[in-house]
Amino acid sequence: LLKSDEPLFINGSVETGEGAAKIIAQDIVTLDSIREKAVRALELRLSGKGISKEMLENLQDIVFRYPGECRLLFKVDKGHGKEVLICAHHRYNVLARQELIQEIEALIGNKVYVHLGTLNSNS
Repeated sequence: LLKSDEPLFINGSVETGEGAAKIIAQDIVTLDSIREKAVRALELRLSGKGISKEMLENLQDIVFRYPGECRLLFKVDKGHGKEVLICAHHRYNVLARQELIQEIEALIGNKVYVHLGTLNSNS
């Protein structure tokens, strides 16, 4: 971790003495790993007209490359101002990596929305 240019989060304590201070690290993790653990769901906003079997098959291929604990939600625009929110089965849970989000956005042509914190039991 210390050899990369990736930002780190260091948890520890400071010891001072003899005119110098030392940080005693107890835990070192990347900021990306903290972000991944904080994400509870990814929401994909789709138009009902834009959903095809091929798109869903491609999405499944992408999702299965990133298995994890993050829920996958679909907000589908049914037209006339009506939307439906669909929560995918747990087998489609993902690891919310930036690479995954970028692949999904390229596929669906829309931004992926990230939900942090806890989800209620209905999600």
